[in-house]
Amino acid sequence: MTASKHFNIFVFILSVLIFHSCGKAERSELSDYKFIATINDVIYIDQMTSLLPPDAQRSPYISHERYNNQEYLIFSTSVQIQNDIVKGNNYYIRFKIPLNSEIILNKPYQFKPIQGMETLEGYDNIIYLEGNKQFASISSSNYNINMSSYGDGTVTLSEYNVKEQRVKGKIELSFPSLRNNKQEDIKVQGEFVCWLDVGF
Repeated sequence: MTASKHFNIFVFILSVLIFHSCGKAERSELSDYKFIATINDVIYIDQMTSLLPPDAQRSPYISHERYNNQEYLIFSTSVQIQNDIVKGNNYYIRFKIPLNSEIILNKPYQFKPIQGMETLEGYDNIIYLEGNKQFASISSSNYNINMSSYGDGTVTLSEYNVKEQRVKGKIELSFPSLRNNKQEDIKVQGEFVCWLDVGF
């Protein structure tokens, strides 16, 4: 085999390796949208890849909705322990903010659960989900996915950009334990960059 043929084969193999490595890098590239939080001194994260199917649900996620002449911001995220290979330790965090005026940046939105209804199961959660109650909730499939705890604390928005479909902010919330035999509160402190969906 001549030197030129050896060189052509080498170039072909090299180009194939570069193509596959680039494709792998693109497939594994992480999205700019993410939520990183410390939950009881453990780091949790929600961050998807940047390339998603058109109908895929993004997370973390904020929707700006309007119904019954009332506007709301609704946030949802599903977090795992950072670098957790098992992917079994998760929390689902939501908050809903009724908007009675324009969105105010860098001013904390306050949350406080209904007294005596800090932890609810099943249909009882409807008292928060319906109406214009402002709430923050946490649940986990590690315990009982139908059980939610409602917390107190603040959410502060630092950016709300409709054109770029992006919302930034931070969360400082404390929730009652989801375990019946454990009284330790669930303390969440984190920052998010969310994809924004304006539904009207």
